Amino acid sequence: MAYTEESVWAFHHLFNNVVSEHAPVKRFHIRGGHVPYMTPEWRRAIRLRNRLWKKYMRQHSESSWSDYKKQILAILLSTNSKLNKVFD
Repeated sequence: MAYTEESVWAFHHLFNNVVSEHAPVKRFHIRGGHVPYMTPEWRRAIRLRNRLWKKYMRQHSESSWSDYKKQILAILLSTNSKLNKVFD
């Protein structure tokens, strides 16, 4: 009986070590709840901004930086108009 328990423990221990080394648990960030005035268009614009930022971080080119800045400006302008409608 003890031999079986030791064998199971050894297998479990070795298997978990191999799995954790070669197939680690993938971690990711879960974003919180969205504000009530978040629209699908606004959410798409924010996702595009994030993609443009990643592109800039990979390439570090002037054109990718320009695209990113244009998207930030577009989001800020749309945000101000939407917030003014909500809080007026």
